[in-house]
Amino acid sequence: MNTQFTPGDRWLDTAGQPIQAHGGALLRHDNAWYWYGEDKSAHINSKVTTVTGVSCYRSTDLLNWEDCGLCLAAEPDSASPLHGSKIVERPKVLFNARTGKFVMWIHLDASSYSFSHAGIAVADRPEGPFKLIRVQRSFAYDYGYPADDPRRQRELGNAFLDMNLFLDDDGHAYVFHVSENLLTLYISQLSDDFTDYRRPEKLGVTWNRALVNRLREGPAPFKHDGHYYLFTSGCTFWDPNATLLARAPHPLGPWENLGDPFIGPGAIHSHRSQPTSVFAMPGAPAGSFVFMADRWTPRELRDTRHIWLPFVMREGTTTLDFRRQWDASIFNPKPAPTAPALRGALRYTNSVFNPVGVRLEWQQMPGADGYRVYADGVAAGFTDDTFLELPLPLPGVNQAYTVRAEALAGGQSPDSNAVILRFGKPRPCHLSDCEPVRSLTGFGELVKDRAWDGEALRLCDRDYAKALLAHIDSDFVYLLGGAYARFTATIGLHAHRPGGQAYFSVEADGRDLFRSELLSATGQPVVLDLPIVGVRRLRLRAWNPETIGSGHAIWADPVIHPSLTA
Repeated sequence: MNTQFTPGDRWLDTAGQPIQAHGGALLRHDNAWYWYGEDKSAHINSKVTTVTGVSCYRSTDLLNWEDCGLCLAAEPDSASPLHGSKIVERPKVLFNARTGKFVMWIHLDASSYSFSHAGIAVADRPEGPFKLIRVQRSFAYDYGYPADDPRRQRELGNAFLDMNLFLDDDGHAYVFHVSENLLTLYISQLSDDFTDYRRPEKLGVTWNRALVNRLREGPAPFKHDGHYYLFTSGCTFWDPNATLLARAPHPLGPWENLGDPFIGPGAIHSHRSQPTSVFAMPGAPAGSFVFMADRWTPRELRDTRHIWLPFVMREGTTTLDFRRQWDASIFNPKPAPTAPALRGALRYTNSVFNPVGVRLEWQQMPGADGYRVYADGVAAGFTDDTFLELPLPLPGVNQAYTVRAEALAGGQSPDSNAVILRFGKPRPCHLSDCEPVRSLTGFGELVKDRAWDGEALRLCDRDYAKALLAHIDSDFVYLLGGAYARFTATIGLHAHRPGGQAYFSVEADGRDLFRSELLSATGQPVVLDLPIVGVRRLRLRAWNPETIGSGHAIWADPVIHPSLTA
């Protein structure tokens, strides 16, 4: 019997088999929970995602799940969209109190991902069986269809990809789904019986476009304190990427980006997970939620792991932290813990002359269920253990570390004592040889000294061996500790992505040192030589408020120089 959630471990059902409910969500009905998801049990040593079916599990405690079997199974007819050669993803189910029916929406596709339709199925019982009653595209909206569009959107309507359902307090339901060749999220109110869009459809009234040209998928909406929130992932197929949180006054928007809720090591890829849904924790105080995600295993999809993480909404936002284990008591209100005593040292492997990182340690504090580590006041990591390893500070920087003990439902302790660690002397450093304390990209990871596909890093007609490459939007923070005097770089858009455009900025301790005009991949790069005397935090940004598009920002030869007297 399971007594705790252990994110990332193999989660077994009551029969001892791994739970096959991926890309799914929960439904609460008649004092039981039902978990619907993709059954990947047939996918062994393969990235193929063909249909096995939609699974259904039942539980009364959210920890121990009984397998109810396939509630929507693959069909033998090769013409059926549910044939075993097709694709069924992201199943979500709502109960319609008016009709007494359980309604499932799914993303249906073919192996080429060009079919891209919604499938709607209904059942009389939560366990099914569900019957497919409708297959349809989204609305026909001309966003500028590509030439020779393989999805035939001008003819068939816009594509329907990653999706989720949301039932509001007033009984209105909405479907969130990715469209416009992954560029934009559509949000549509459903008909009274939840089996179709509300018609006649009207942009801005019954449906809307959100996160336009931002390349987000994996939508996971929820509501708190009169506002609507939405986790999304970037679009990197099976590879993990940064999660973003958005907020709106209404499901149709407008949606405001609140940034990445993860921090520290692992944040850039959401601790190797992709959001699938959010639910409010039963019996817990208002604002207590669980983030559901998948840790995909592309070559062995049947071994994809479930990542469930607890979080609490405070002041209109939240932080998502990876925990090795937790249970429902984490949401019980409790006093803030007292501050731990911090110890720390440089970390070595093969040579006592070449440190490879920092190790910080403290004692377990009563009432704490996690610890947040700060470097120069910037949140640098979180753990539910009593130690954390971080990258090295920059050479010659007296880096001050502190830690606060936390209770998810009880706040933070005061800062611990500060531990100051340093190695070497200030010297000219390529930032591509260093680790930022905070890193965010539109999707994918910060890449150093190369392009993702092996191309040379090129600005205009020149290649660079040392550079930072990031998909816009990107945002990096380096801690300099006041030990450096100048920052030099050449900036622009990767010439191998000719459609890219972005603004660049450099901030020093919160003030602008530089802000560019809109730069393009076909334009001339800009050379920077900026004073950073006494600067503790250097922030590098590249963004485009209109689109992420194909823009890849390059910071070529990004070097920090110590003062001559250092």
